[in-house]
Amino acid sequence: MNEHILCCLLSLIRPAATMAPLPPSPPAALVALLLSPSLISPVRGQSSCGFCPVGGSPPLNPSALLDPPNDNSTTCGDVHNTLLSSFPPGEECTTAQTEALLELEFGYPSQCGYCAVPTDEVATTCVLCPTGSVPSFPPDTPLTLSDGTPSTCGEVNYLSQFERIFSDKCLELQAMAPYCGCEPTSCEICPDGTAMSDPSKWSFAAEMPCGDVVKNSAQLDPTGEDCRTMQTIVMGECGCQYVPPFEPGCTLCSDGSVVPDPSFQLFPGDELSTCGLYSWYATLPPFDAGGEQCTAMQSTFGAACGCDDAPEPSCQVSCDEPGTIFNATHVVADFEVGNALYLFEGYHICAEILFDMSIKKDEICRAKAVRELQNECCMEPYVPPPPGETSGAAHLFTSASAIAAIALGSAVNIFIAW
Repeated sequence: MNEHILCCLLSLIRPAATMAPLPPSPPAALVALLLSPSLISPVRGQSSCGFCPVGGSPPLNPSALLDPPNDNSTTCGDVHNTLLSSFPPGEECTTAQTEALLELEFGYPSQCGYCAVPTDEVATTCVLCPTGSVPSFPPDTPLTLSDGTPSTCGEVNYLSQFERIFSDKCLELQAMAPYCGCEPTSCEICPDGTAMSDPSKWSFAAEMPCGDVVKNSAQLDPTGEDCRTMQTIVMGECGCQYVPPFEPGCTLCSDGSVVPDPSFQLFPGDELSTCGLYSWYATLPPFDAGGEQCTAMQSTFGAACGCDDAPEPSCQVSCDEPGTIFNATHVVADFEVGNALYLFEGYHICAEILFDMSIKKDEICRAKAVRELQNECCMEPYVPPPPGETSGAAHLFTSASAIAAIALGSAVNIFIAW
């Protein structure tokens, strides 16, 4: 193996006119790393060398720049063409791929996109998504490997293709699949595929023990609406860890990002009111992406969960007093709209009331109701008390929120049928 592979590869993929001067040989430590036979095993059955380990194909975004901060001309496609024409398949190709794409200053170049696996290779190759699909989350989605190393979905997808199918390392990397938006292969209560800690725990939504829900879920299509509905209505009660929804559709944050704090409870004391669960509620009918009810979700509950750039609700409530804001998580008791035309009995947060007023705009978004909501919810921003002090006991909510009723109203039929 040529010890000057680093210099040679860089000189091939970077035009001489824009290339910074290179040392006569790479540092000894880097050479040792590149030549280490235990770093990554060559891909078995590799027919050609290219950007992607399997199939020798280009990445999904070959026109992107490989290293934008340091090189404004070399694209991901240039690297692919160089690997394709300059290295034979096997160990030398694997080392060149590793040096060119995994040893960059910022790690795997996520801007290049994912490496898709050819359909005829899925059954014999380790791939991040066991179904062979391309992850639905962006390649730069951050991850943490089992050893604590920071990574991304793009990098884990790339690394998996070097591993033998069903090997321990392959299975370890595939455990990251739910966090990158891979389609599941079976309908699991917990979307990340982990087992629940207490199967005997009772699900009030499903009206059966969580263990029985697991058995019943086996009959559902893992990518179907019934499976997603089942997961959404019981994952909180059955103690599942949060993973972002993989299904396309309405997202709680309008820019498609993950909610800032999935564990934050919109209704203090109610474990079924976390922002993480609400991000799943948003994926259910009738909250279709781009629809009025999706926008209402994003402008009220999305805003309450701290999402950036939340859209304006269709029922607009302006806080006119200087220094005041609409406090979406402020608790309101027994709120009446228009002389009891519409009554929010019990405790509700301002976001919940505004959500209902937005989706029922023609019925209850009246001037008087807006003024009443302004009086209840417009206030100076909350300043946390100094350490050691408390701001009083939080309300414990026992009634289901309006959003859960709307999103899950028809879902119980799935379980009744069982």
